[in-house]
Amino acid sequence: MVAAAWLLNNLRDRLAQKMAVFIIISLASGFVQSLGDGVDVNAYFEVLFALAVGVGMAFGGGEALPFSETLGTGRLRLIFAIVLLLGVSVSYQSEPYRFIFSRDFRAEVAENVEAVAAEVKRIRKISGNVSCSVMLVCYWAGKAFVWDDFAMKQRVATGRWTEKDLKNMARAKQIKFETIDERTVW
Repeated sequence: MVAAAWLLNNLRDRLAQKMAVFIIISLASGFVQSLGDGVDVNAYFEVLFALAVGVGMAFGGGEALPFSETLGTGRLRLIFAIVLLLGVSVSYQSEPYRFIFSRDFRAEVAENVEAVAAEVKRIRKISGNVSCSVMLVCYWAGKAFVWDDFAMKQRVATGRWTEKDLKNMARAKQIKFETIDERTVW
């Protein structure tokens, strides 16, 4: 909203035009990326970057914001800062708030940390090639990256490989597949 208000009020400004193009291209790129299998919200990272730059430009050029003559630049910046903080406070990323205010949540986090430590210790003891259902656990256990489950499934889904090819590859590499405690995934 802050970046959009600044952009709409400065459509004739060359820098604002370039910023608008940057936001539109990053939004289109994120949308196209999000169509891919296995892609998450990270497809929109560039949009967040573009909007952050836009917000910075809006705050830097506060006198070019709508209502700046009526409210004053300082007051308008304060209003926009409050709007931004409200947006962050209603974000679906509520873990920081839950960590502060919920004893049960802190206990759950501690339990998950203990589960990760136990699984890392267990995997570290397994000799040879290991592929974990939670790949980060294998990494923390010092195991080499030997199997990308998502990539292998994509090879089968696209018809490049068969299930038999996958089994033969795993057997040839002598990979042990380990299911990791679900509490390690948050």
